[in-house]
Amino acid sequence: MANNFELRSEEVQAVLKKTPPIITRWGATAIFIVTICLYVVSFFIHVYDKVEGRFVLSNDGIGKMYISAQNTGLIKPGQDILVELENYPSSTFGQLMAKVDYLDFDEKKEEYVVIAKKLDSLYTTFNITIERLPLLSGKGAIILNEKKFLHKILPFTQNF
Repeated sequence: MANNFELRSEEVQAVLKKTPPIITRWGATAIFIVTICLYVVSFFIHVYDKVEGRFVLSNDGIGKMYISAQNTGLIKPGQDILVELENYPSSTFGQLMAKVDYLDFDEKKEEYVVIAKKLDSLYTTFNITIERLPLLSGKGAIILNEKKFLHKILPFTQNF
């Protein structure tokens, strides 16, 4: 069966040029509503600037976090360190909280070392006491700055 219509005919062109009425009525409104929803949601989402590194907790309760030189000038005593230990999964036990005591430089390894204040007890963020093993290691993260996602992508909105 052959198709007996001409694609360049005036009737076909009129059908192709006709915009569906729902798009002309609701298209701009839908785009506006989606934009406003994304704006509102991005106001409630927080993003963190952080420094991450390898964290080692010795048997005497002193923690050391080995990091690169990036953002070391922003690390101050008293900042929180969130630690995910390899022996204790954070999904089950939570994270260990430590505090920055001071920043040091290891000349042998040529890397910065964040020394944490002594941890007398090992309470996690899930209020679980974990057993002290001879050597605990994992990943550590120092939270440097907290911003709303909206302020991160649109810095001029911080004044509002």
